[in-house]
Amino acid sequence: MLIEFQYYLTIGLFYFLIVNPNFIFRYLFYTVFFSAQFFTSAHFLPYWLPVFLLGILLFLKFSNKISDWEFYIVALFCAGFIFFRIGISSFIVCLVTFFVILFFRNVSNSVSKFFGNISYSLYLTHPLIGAAAVNYLSHSATTPVLKILV
Repeated sequence: MLIEFQYYLTIGLFYFLIVNPNFIFRYLFYTVFFSAQFFTSAHFLPYWLPVFLLGILLFLKFSNKISDWEFYIVALFCAGFIFFRIGISSFIVCLVTFFVILFFRNVSNSVSKFFGNISYSLYLTHPLIGAAAVNYLSHSATTPVLKILV
């Protein structure tokens, strides 16, 4: 929860840089988000900023605030940072989520509508349920693939 709280405060402070039409301000924002990762540990937000930046890039692309080339180049940098600095499991989860949102965001069916309607409830309860599930399932995961799935 601490990371999320730090993110909400940070995004409020940097929002003017994120949506600024002048690319220099956005590049300043990208530079801050990438370089901050080198000055902290995994217990603080700067370490996780490339993960959050993938979502911010999707917002910027879908709201037509950045060009396609800027979107893909910065997303590639994010993927590299996540792979080399955070780890392979986070890299896989981030890229799968990123591509699902990028290519399937307009797909709608009764199942996705149902989960959309209860998404905030899931958000509020996921730490408790997720921690219990990971704790239970981690004891039976023995191979690297199973550990990634858990």
